[in-house]
Amino acid sequence: MAVCLLITTGVPMLSVQPKGKQKGCAGCNRKIKDRYLLKALDKYWHEDCLKCACCDCRLGEVGSTLYTKANLILCRRDYLRQERHTITSLHSQQTQKPCHP
Repeated sequence: MAVCLLITTGVPMLSVQPKGKQKGCAGCNRKIKDRYLLKALDKYWHEDCLKCACCDCRLGEVGSTLYTKANLILCRRDYLRQERHTITSLHSQQTQKPCHP
């Protein structure tokens, strides 16, 4: 399970960008001209660009944690849904009896 926090102890999710040093957005590759930006997975993002790969929700609006699975950035709800699907699939494979003619 890979869990990546947008907020680490004492560090806010929204960072104030120093004047004159604009960061590039990992989502759209454009300069972040806004005063505030998000930092996740050691990259910088526009607030509108950091989204869940499944439901497209803006992660800065739904909490302070994001999750990754199979190189996808996910919100908590979709991560748990993916995990439930994986566990259910594994369980059904283990409980199926082999078919013999």
